[in-house]
Amino acid sequence: MQRKAAQDNISELAAKYPNLANHLKKKFGDSSSDLRIVSDDLLQYVCGKRAEIIESRRRLYEPPTENAKILRDIPLSGSFLFDENQIKELYTHQDNTTRSIFRYNKKPLSSHDYDNSLSNY
Repeated sequence: MQRKAAQDNISELAAKYPNLANHLKKKFGDSSSDLRIVSDDLLQYVCGKRAEIIESRRRLYEPPTENAKILRDIPLSGSFLFDENQIKELYTHQDNTTRSIFRYNKKPLSSHDYDNSLSNY
């Protein structure tokens, strides 16, 4: 969306100032321009951090037992930390020893913990 908006604005400026059209496209629209390179690097960084945060949240729900592998094998869903159907099936079809993996004894992260983790960067 951001890249499309930038391209639209560059095209609009190029239409108003035809003598600058080539220069604008070279500086802002070219795939090897500094803007494109920095934008791609920033997008990759943000997506990587998002993946790290999701993985750390998933680990919060994994108990330190051999049964934790069962939870690790359940993939992410589009809106939850675990696929809804698979987690439901696991919980309803497993015996009591496996159900113990759903006992949550860890304190959830607070915003204070999150702020402290950011100060390390």
